[in-house]
Amino acid sequence: MNWYIKTFRKRVAVKIIVVLEDHRVKEFWRIPKGDTVDIAGYGAFKIDPDNIHLSGKNIPTYYYDINNAEPLRLLVNETKTYMSPTRYQTALSSKATKVFMDSANPTAIDPQTIIIIVVMLVGFIGLGYYITEEIGKIYAILTTTT
Repeated sequence: MNWYIKTFRKRVAVKIIVVLEDHRVKEFWRIPKGDTVDIAGYGAFKIDPDNIHLSGKNIPTYYYDINNAEPLRLLVNETKTYMSPTRYQTALSSKATKVFMDSANPTAIDPQTIIIIVVMLVGFIGLGYYITEEIGKIYAILTTTT
């Protein structure tokens, strides 16, 4: 059906692009009946002349979310805040730098770290004392045999 309408009825057809719940995109070619378009298995969608987009060779195209019968308003930023790509890149870089600097300079040392450092320090002191005693014994053995 899509092939027939796309090939032979292109002058009266509209291209419908539906975004499914799992983020897949399906493309349909349909001939509108009044202000609606019926797509088998997906239901009826409303055609709004204010939300028309022209794609390719001036083909009227409508974009829909599967859960909404109204066409998506791609060029209207009513609910979204506008941010240019350069400002977005700057924000990402700034956030990445801040996170890096925060992780590199901790504000306080947690108690576990203090306990681990103290235990390691006591262990190194004990190991040093033990090695010193053993070296003294080895030296005494070497000097008495010769």
